[in-house]
Amino acid sequence: MAFGIQITNTSDTVIISEDFSNFQLTQTGSVPGSGTIPTPGSGQLLFVRPATLGATLYPSTAGGASIRATSGNVDYALVQLNAPPIPTETHGLRVYRADSTIAYDSSQRSVSPVAVYRLSNPNSNSSSSISLAAVPTGKTRYLNSSVIRRAGVTGPISPTFSNWRNAFATWNSDTSLVIGASTAYANSQAPAQDSQSFLGTLIYSFADI
Repeated sequence: MAFGIQITNTSDTVIISEDFSNFQLTQTGSVPGSGTIPTPGSGQLLFVRPATLGATLYPSTAGGASIRATSGNVDYALVQLNAPPIPTETHGLRVYRADSTIAYDSSQRSVSPVAVYRLSNPNSNSSSSISLAAVPTGKTRYLNSSVIRRAGVTGPISPTFSNWRNAFATWNSDTSLVIGASTAYANSQAPAQDSQSFLGTLIYSFADI
């Protein structure tokens, strides 16, 4: 940038400038299996975590939440790119761009990426244990919800019955998790494809909010 403010951290990484954009928290909540998790709109991302440590997040097609936990509720955080400022704030720091839009607002809770894990074509019932850094004070750790889905299927067992593959995450603690895919029978027809094929690569993206 030719003019304006630019702030770097101790690693000499730019963390605030007029060219900076980030996702900010707009909504949090907790839902049971019968509840409804928000659907992210344009420019939004949805992050989730189990409310109970030791629980596993998994996709669900039954009535209620599309993502459930084996124990307790599912906590969620909805974030938005360049969310509008909180109008009740009377002090802090705001950095404006040349077009008068806000690049940074200290009243907002920003998203801090933690780690990304990529699992390509895992076998049935495959899993990996991962370790993450400690959560900074004042932040809460979440997982991008897009990975918790029916990630693929095995061949049809009957015209109406298939063995689906589901992505999951077992949240033993904020620094110790198990991620992977498991199979589950369901009374619904899988898309036509080769037996034992797998749809998509699983991208587990963690962030502190």
